[in-house]
Amino acid sequence: MKKNLNLGRYDFNHNFITDVGVERIAAILEFANHVYDVEVPIKISKEVYDNFEEKKKQNNKSKKGKKGKGKGKKKKG
Repeated sequence: MKKNLNLGRYDFNHNFITDVGVERIAAILEFANHVYDVEVPIKISKEVYDNFEEKKKQNNKSKKGKKGKGKGKKKKG
């Protein structure tokens, strides 16, 4: 997640990930500001899932209000 800055959406729903794996993903989200969506299996514990969702919301809050490219340079003419 930290190296590939082009990939912004991760879907781990059909992967075998335990609570420990989801906690590591949540910790990485603090540094991976380019990630806008991550899906994890529902089979994890409620505490870990709630913590993950909180981290995910914090990560998405930092992007609120930011837009893509600016208007660019004005032409002289």
